[in-house]
Amino acid sequence: MPYHIMLLADPGPERSRVLVTLGSAPDFTHDERLESRFWMKSSLGDVQINIGTKDPVESIHFTFEVNSESLAETVTLRALELAVTLDMRLEDMQWGYEVGPSDLPALRVYWKDFFSRPPIEPPAKKPWWKVW
Repeated sequence: MPYHIMLLADPGPERSRVLVTLGSAPDFTHDERLESRFWMKSSLGDVQINIGTKDPVESIHFTFEVNSESLAETVTLRALELAVTLDMRLEDMQWGYEVGPSDLPALRVYWKDFFSRPPIEPPAKKPWWKVW
């Protein structure tokens, strides 16, 4: 299951500023197949970063597979750094709140619960010929 956090601003930073900032970061690589996609590489896993298509950029999405609290914290801390650099704010889409450095203790508690939940099984499908 993917986990999502987002950098948001209205108005956002200029697209060229976002591209230069992400392009010059040593832990980010540009996806050659898509102009608006970058990848954050870490020893804990890869994170897909998609920037909005508008200029100025109003959102930057960080998406990664749910596999550890450590990865979630690493991505969140890095996104908080970018938020300051780009004058944006960070929101955790699963937690449902804006995130600042003072929110990390509460967010860690949330992650502990979130990552310990068993995967949700999809409901069984009924036969196509049954109306009810």
